[in-house]
Amino acid sequence: MTLRVPFLLATLALLSGCAPYVIGWSPDDAPKTLQVDIARHAYTVQFAPGVSTVGPAERERLARFVAGGGILPEDRVALAAPDTESKLARHRLNSLMAALHTDGVGATAAPSAIPDTSAGKSRDKIVLEIEHAVVTPPDCPNWSKPPIDYSAQVSSNFGCANTTNLALMVADPADLLRGNKPSPTDPGMPTGAVLGFRGAQGWGPPHAPTAFAGDFSSGTDTTGGN
Repeated sequence: MTLRVPFLLATLALLSGCAPYVIGWSPDDAPKTLQVDIARHAYTVQFAPGVSTVGPAERERLARFVAGGGILPEDRVALAAPDTESKLARHRLNSLMAALHTDGVGATAAPSAIPDTSAGKSRDKIVLEIEHAVVTPPDCPNWSKPPIDYSAQVSSNFGCANTTNLALMVADPADLLRGNKPSPTDPGMPTGAVLGFRGAQGWGPPHAPTAFAGDFSSGTDTTGGN
């Protein structure tokens, strides 16, 4: 009986080693995603009735607002006005865009006019719709996966470097949510370059370049020295 006990214990140990390995960790426990948050705020520029340019006092107030961090270089700014069709409205938009560009801010006209809630003074304003995007990288490095794992799953830190680098290198985090609309292409530019190349050289394979004065490959010296 005494000899059977060690034998039974050894048998149980071998059987337990054949049991399926269970791990309580999965890659979903260490997500590698970027969180992009958008903050929006508005700034109103007031114009004098019938005047198409930004007044000196309003211009100084706008410059202080930009210099104080009200608009950051990576922010997206759209100009919205109650009226976008009249000649006065277009001059005002151009004047305000020029003032913003002087302060280092790029802006575009909003696709639609803002509601005209009241008559008179409300039509003499342009609202700057400012959009600021902030990206938050994942919680890295991540070593949450148990060190002993026979499930052949990737490391919990896998993907941390790529995702974090993307968050640090992107100039405008809003591009991670949506890209910029492509601008209209001008087919005349590339076509003109091709026609100019063919017109100067003709058809066929490229010609060998001609030697210029003083080219060492030609063995001549046109510098006038001895």
